[in-house]
Amino acid sequence: MILRLNARQSLLKPSNAPQRMSLYMRLAVSMMCLSLSMPAHGQLLRSYLNQNSSNLSEASPHADPHSSADRFAQAASSSTSSLDGAAFFSNAQTAFQDSSDAAIFDARGVLKAVQSAQISARIPATIAELPYKNGQYFDSGALLVSFNCARERAELEALQHAHAALSVKHQNTLELYNAGAAGQLDEAIAQAETARAAADIKVTQSRLTECEIYAPFAGYVQTRHVSPHDTPAAGTPLLSILRAGKPEITLIAPSAWMRWMKAGTSFEFTIDETANTHKAKITRLGAAVDPVSQTIEVTAHFTGSAKGALSGMSGIARFDPPQSVKDALAMRQN
Repeated sequence: MILRLNARQSLLKPSNAPQRMSLYMRLAVSMMCLSLSMPAHGQLLRSYLNQNSSNLSEASPHADPHSSADRFAQAASSSTSSLDGAAFFSNAQTAFQDSSDAAIFDARGVLKAVQSAQISARIPATIAELPYKNGQYFDSGALLVSFNCARERAELEALQHAHAALSVKHQNTLELYNAGAAGQLDEAIAQAETARAAADIKVTQSRLTECEIYAPFAGYVQTRHVSPHDTPAAGTPLLSILRAGKPEITLIAPSAWMRWMKAGTSFEFTIDETANTHKAKITRLGAAVDPVSQTIEVTAHFTGSAKGALSGMSGIARFDPPQSVKDALAMRQN
């Protein structure tokens, strides 16, 4: 048992609050049971907890005074010197209940760009220009990618000349037909050939429009997948781009919260990477509940400044539900 506890000693560090809570409960139950059934083993477990009490109550920049796990740790460490595990369990459980209201309405979330796109090659051609690199900003309508389409332009010019020649031929055939020197079939064939040449011109012109790709919105380059002078095949990803502006917040919340959580519900979101807390509001709820985890996806937006918030960052959302919800929770706990 002590070997297993040593293997889990890293969980006592303040940066592992969720795992730490589970470990404290196991240690409390183990101490109480061992103290009652096997005093010698119970004493051994108490000695281990006494030796590691500094880890249980250790302060760190990551410690959260509102965290159930950290308050649990403080109460647990103060009881490790008691003669039985019941005191450990009782004190720790009290601390957990006292802090549960502050933590039970927390939900993890991530930041995502309001809009993103993956720019892919539409034609197999050599890249002539790729002006933007990772992290660079671009305006809406800016040139993102330019291909070397000299061959397509030459084909267009050849088709235009061919169309001009067929047009002259058709005009001549039409005059002969009107004069009775040519048949109706000859005139119809000349007209069809002229129309086909005109269609070929449109196809090549359409391909030329794909030689340059312009930004659909203002934003930033997230990832550049290719380099100038590469010759990617059609469909190959070239750039991943993100729309500029405040990112959205995506949360995974318990479906039971739908009793009081709806579009317009306000909350605070603390970003892990910056430690800044921002005001936010729910935009919409997901269309379906996951029946296995009984959770629902929630999309929210920042209502104030979101300086420093970038797509991909994560954090914790703290809700303040109606008092009736808190009262019902307190009754269930009692």
